[in-house]
Amino acid sequence: MSRPFKKEYKEAREWCSKYDLPDPALKYLLNKNSAKKRGIKWKLSFDEWWSLWKPHYSKRGRKSMQKCLCRELDSGCYEVGNVRIDYVKANSQERCLVNNIKYKWKPNSSRSYIPEWHIPNLKEYEEDKLY
Repeated sequence: MSRPFKKEYKEAREWCSKYDLPDPALKYLLNKNSAKKRGIKWKLSFDEWWSLWKPHYSKRGRKSMQKCLCRELDSGCYEVGNVRIDYVKANSQERCLVNNIKYKWKPNSSRSYIPEWHIPNLKEYEEDKLY
């Protein structure tokens, strides 16, 4: 027996079903539980989360040119003022900057991009200020 979702989810669920998009209530709960598993505090209500996601919801995903929920400088909790919606690729680059790891994207034969991880050489890091 499935549990009924809260009333606050109703409008968002109807909007998504109209455009054949995944259930936002489920995605909200998955985001919240994922943060909890990683030991990151979650202070976003569904309405706050949905107001961030609604304009970008159809572009949500895990691939580099899809969108994700990001924390500023990958620190602090998930709360209004510390989160934004951005590309997965940009979030990965920001995380690498914070961790002082250089993240390069290079094309592979299938025209998608694969990451190349390495610890930066200080001289190269100073010369290559693409971030």
